[in-house]
Amino acid sequence: MISAFGAYLVAITADTGWSPGIVAVAFAIIQLGNGTISPVTGWACDRFGTRAVAALGTLLTAAGCVMVAHAGSSGGFIGAVVVVSLGCSAAGITPLTVAVVQSLTHRRTLALGLLPSGIALGGLLVPAVVWLLDTAGWRTAFLAVAAVTTVVGLVACVWLPGPAVARRRRVAVAAPGAAVSAVAAPEPGAGPDLDLRAAVRTSAFWLLIAGHGCALVAVGAMNLHLVPLMTHGRGFDLAIAGL
Repeated sequence: MISAFGAYLVAITADTGWSPGIVAVAFAIIQLGNGTISPVTGWACDRFGTRAVAALGTLLTAAGCVMVAHAGSSGGFIGAVVVVSLGCSAAGITPLTVAVVQSLTHRRTLALGLLPSGIALGGLLVPAVVWLLDTAGWRTAFLAVAAVTTVVGLVACVWLPGPAVARRRRVAVAAPGAAVSAVAAPEPGAGPDLDLRAAVRTSAFWLLIAGHGCALVAVGAMNLHLVPLMTHGRGFDLAIAGL
């Protein structure tokens, strides 16, 4: 969804005649949704467990893709993308990060470092998406994405922590001196857990937001605009641009 959006922009604007700005707004909505909804997603993971949250997000993402495929106007397209945005937030990096923190007590930082590799591997599927766009059209491509997301996402959710792990984690944070299970124990050498109120008072919290946000501005712009630049501005074939 993120890595291939530039290819979607080329295919959608060519088929519908919509302004590229419409598709760019849709991409911005997905990025904005991932950020602004993440605090709610994090709260839901603490309350209901990452398995339930990610499963709901998977279904929302798939439903949004189906709605995009049937959008008959630019307004309907933007509305469908809002649903996709909600789903991507609930089934995205936030619940997976929470799952790692909740589940692992050793080599947790290594696991968090490996986690974004899934996003990179998703980027390798861009040529397949471009092939589907060329052969079947963007509406069929979104229907295929919905089907794959549903199957792969729901199967993957089986391995995520359930509500019992979330409850143990809440107990550990509320009473850090109490005896808790090993799954909720902090990593050796780690500092004390901070609640939200304490975290937002630290400069590190806001520096992480600023640094990560600046990096993603560049990444997001490249994901969206590089393929259109190569096809429209440099004459590359869409398949080559996607590769």
